[in-house]
Amino acid sequence: MIGVIYLYHMGRKLKYKTYDEQLEAKRRWRREHYHRNKKEINEARMRRYYKNLKEKDIKRMYEIKSNLNCKFLRYNEYTNELKEY
Repeated sequence: MIGVIYLYHMGRKLKYKTYDEQLEAKRRWRREHYHRNKKEINEARMRRYYKNLKEKDIKRMYEIKSNLNCKFLRYNEYTNELKEY
C-alpha cells in the first residue's frame, strides 16, 4: 500500500470500502474522461509536438539535404502548412 487513505470522514458514508476500490474508480474516471475528450486531447498533444522541430530532426534533415543535394519539404497536417527548409 502506497499511503493511507481515510475512507471515512466527518460522519459520511463510505463510498469505497478499500484502497483498491478507490484506485479502480479513479482509473475508470480517467479512462472515461479520456474517451469523452480524446479528439481535443490528441489535437492539443499534436500541436505541442509540431510547434517546434527538435534539434536532432533538424540535424538529420540537413544531413539528408547535403548527401542528396535536394530540397527538403515538411507538411504539417494540423496547421496545413508546407514549409521548405
